[in-house]
Amino acid sequence: MSRCPRNGGTLNLQSTPAQPPAAASQNTQNPLNPQPRVPRTHTSPAIIQLLKNLSLPNILQKNKGIDAENDARSAKTLNNALDPVAHPQPGSEVASLITIDPEDLARLRVPSKFMAYLAENLVLNWL
Repeated sequence: MSRCPRNGGTLNLQSTPAQPPAAASQNTQNPLNPQPRVPRTHTSPAIIQLLKNLSLPNILQKNKGIDAENDARSAKTLNNALDPVAHPQPGSEVASLITIDPEDLARLRVPSKFMAYLAENLVLNWL
């Protein structure tokens, strides 16, 4: 588990389903004993290490893209629940965000350090 930078909550590194309300109510799984999910990105120790080695700007950029894709999946699921005839396919499972190292997360929480970090990276990207 890791801290979610978006809302400060915890984040499970495995994907979570985006089900329409009708499908969720038909789910017969016991909520106290959920089935383990198959990891989609953390599939091997080598990939896990590559994700850990990403720089903070890369992690933030990738998480922004993952978040946008998750929003699209959720919208597709909502459209399917509201009008299954016009939108026959629900959205797929929601992807997990890449974990931010606690040290990097602490730097992002200090406004002066965040602004200095942001300014430095914006200037470097601009050059």
